[in-house]
Amino acid sequence: MNYKRFLIFTGAGKGKTTAAIGNIIRALGYNWKIALIQFIKSREDVGEIITLKKFPEVYIYVGGLGFIPPEKQPEYKKHFEKAKETYHITTNILEKNYDMIVIDEIFNAYSKNLLTLKEIEYLINLFFNNPKTKCLIMTGRNAPKSIIEKADTVSEVKMIKHAFEYGMPAMEGIEK
Repeated sequence: MNYKRFLIFTGAGKGKTTAAIGNIIRALGYNWKIALIQFIKSREDVGEIITLKKFPEVYIYVGGLGFIPPEKQPEYKKHFEKAKETYHITTNILEKNYDMIVIDEIFNAYSKNLLTLKEIEYLINLFFNNPKTKCLIMTGRNAPKSIIEKADTVSEVKMIKHAFEYGMPAMEGIEK
């Protein structure tokens, strides 16, 4: 049988992207072809991207501009336009022959009004209509309930405590 999996990692805690990348590593063990698309995030000089670039089976698109200003600020428009560009790249990827597609921070893009619920639903439909793709993973805070209902597996990462609260900067190998 041809099974598919749709996973969501959501919540306010640290580790959603890390969990998704753990699934990428597991899939690499089975020679899967993988695409990682990141909304919001803008840096490629972080440990997970540096490592994944060593695998030719992994396509990576870092499609954000970083911290999103409030909608009323002029810079917001650049983030909106970049999110739409990343969205179109994602639709193209979902129509190709990848075994696993990870769409990182998509729910953050939604909660910041960079994407609509209808756009996210369209991406999910592309996944279910592509016979080649075995797994779709979406991450980000505040996953909408209607999307959670469509997923096979949903994990919520809860923050109990974080070093940032105490003024500790991001550390290579941990937060970057």
